[in-house]
Amino acid sequence: MSSICNSTPARPNTVVRSSSVPGFNSRGAPLTIDFGGGTVEAMSVNGGSFKAADYNGFFITVPAAALRAGSNDVRIRYRHPWSTESSGLFRFTDPEDGRSYVYTDFEAYAANRAFPCFDQPDIKASYALGVEVPASWQVISATRETRVSDSGDTRRWTFARSARFSTYLFSLHTGEYQVWEDREARIPSRLFARHSIAAHVPVDDWFRWTRAGFGFFEDYFGIAYPFLKYDQVLVPEYASGAMENVAAVVFDENLVGRGQLTATARETIANTILHEMAHMWFGNLVTMQWWNGLWLNERVLPISWHSSPLPKPPSSGRLAQLLRLRENLGLSRRCARDHAPDRGGGGGRAQFLRQLRWYLLRQGCRDSQAAVLPARAEAFRSGVARICGNVPGATPGSRISWPRWRRQADATSMPGPREWLLAAGTNTVRATVQCTAGQLQSLTLLQALPRPVRSCASQRLKVALYREGDGSPYQVIDTVASGRQQRGFHTGQIACPDFVWPNHQDWAFARPRPQPRPISTSCNAISCSSTIR
Repeated sequence: MSSICNSTPARPNTVVRSSSVPGFNSRGAPLTIDFGGGTVEAMSVNGGSFKAADYNGFFITVPAAALRAGSNDVRIRYRHPWSTESSGLFRFTDPEDGRSYVYTDFEAYAANRAFPCFDQPDIKASYALGVEVPASWQVISATRETRVSDSGDTRRWTFARSARFSTYLFSLHTGEYQVWEDREARIPSRLFARHSIAAHVPVDDWFRWTRAGFGFFEDYFGIAYPFLKYDQVLVPEYASGAMENVAAVVFDENLVGRGQLTATARETIANTILHEMAHMWFGNLVTMQWWNGLWLNERVLPISWHSSPLPKPPSSGRLAQLLRLRENLGLSRRCARDHAPDRGGGGGRAQFLRQLRWYLLRQGCRDSQAAVLPARAEAFRSGVARICGNVPGATPGSRISWPRWRRQADATSMPGPREWLLAAGTNTVRATVQCTAGQLQSLTLLQALPRPVRSCASQRLKVALYREGDGSPYQVIDTVASGRQQRGFHTGQIACPDFVWPNHQDWAFARPRPQPRPISTSCNAISCSSTIR
């Protein structure tokens, strides 16, 4: 399938007027084209006029009689208002200087809110774009412009046809952006932001992190960067933190803010750059088959750059654990395939992947062979890399398959994947201790699930023991909580803790509920109840 779009997003009214030409092969069945919330003005099918009477505000339906076997062309003239929600094509006028900025957000199933298309991830297209805008505007999309023609107060931008990728990864950003170009970059790289925040953008650091990321991911995936250039655009009032549009990544400008950047803010920027860049391979080059695969598309990436040279979030300590758990509070289901998750709804699936990687590494430690640990880390990496390169020539038409990736990562022996990926419900694990004369006599874990759910997801986790006032644990116990079984650890050689944290370093998905509980006159201990997916 191919698509050609001609747009005039600079018009001062609230309506976007465009035309598109999707090309596709038909098998003689009726054709449904996704197009939400617009108006169809005219259509032609294979050169003949066609009345789009069957347009219900969501889909355009072309009857089989209007199509022919093999290749077909459908041309559509349409109108669509600017988006006022969290998806589609947005327009923003800066109240500080009156400059205008336009940008898109198409994940998931929202490209059809800008133009008619087959809006599903397993149908990929190449795109050719032409845009007419005021002469002072920039235009950014998946490819670089091949021609810019002046026409009085406006300019016509023509772009090269893109590689094949899903509609939700296409983008159009235009406006009076400030632009910086990285002169040191091997891959042509630019950064855009609105003028009123330009002074606050850490341009040199941004480009340095971007260059380092390219080096890391090309080595990690074993595939050169698959597109021709790399633009990054900071935009106002963006609905999410960032979006991995092919070669034209969008970031919420609040990532930068207007004050001096703290160390934590710099880490956040660097990790967001990394995350979106990794999608160029895992997500854009290869793509999930359907929207309910977004969990794997989004969540395999944060654990793939464990050896990256860029800053990483804190990895230990109670405060760091609590901070990393914030985004997952309120989630109550593990089920990955019953419903298409939103971008923030994959916490349990993310933890399953963390469990997978840790399981591989810990198996190597238990084998007590010095060569096993790096070999298993390599197995995890190669499982990701092979998905991107499993089709000859690393064609972008391949799909992300969880079973295949699990086989590639040599992780088929990991217990409980169906419990994590398909089962609903929230596990609760409780850690309690018994002490005598200041010595820990036993530590017990008990998993449970609310009725009527019958099975608990198995968890490999670390139980950390703390003394009051210490920022680091004095003892960490590595164990597995399996099913509903109660498991006791009889020690007698460890001092009684003041605080027990049953999910050290966040390897299981936990919501802590500390509950003080005195257990003897000589020692007070705290049992910690955690919610785990």
